[in-house]
Amino acid sequence: MSVRFGGTKSTENPATMLSRLYQALGPLRIAMAMLSLLTIILMPSPGTEVVYEGWAIMPTVVAPAVAPILVAVYLLDILMSFVFSRSPGENTKRRHFHFIILSDALFVSLLLAVWIPLIMALAV
Repeated sequence: MSVRFGGTKSTENPATMLSRLYQALGPLRIAMAMLSLLTIILMPSPGTEVVYEGWAIMPTVVAPAVAPILVAVYLLDILMSFVFSRSPGENTKRRHFHFIILSDALFVSLLLAVWIPLIMALAV
């Protein structure tokens, strides 16, 4: 399998690529990304009645409460990664933190793009 990254050709297999991604982001950022994807999947449609018992509490109460917390945590992670990327050191550390900033920005964008319609529906 041949994959291109930044103009260079990589012949790594997908398992090795996932392993490198796991190493680059770390277990907590991977868990936060999975939680973000879960809240995106569980997002209720605007106008859905709130349910306070059973498994229906997940999309109607828990996911809308967790999504803004995730956005705030991502923004704090972007800030701290930016601070660490500016510290004197190796160029590889800068590239590492810039990759983290880009991945965090991607998930913030996804969360906002998906949740903004629901938040706007609440404002009406």
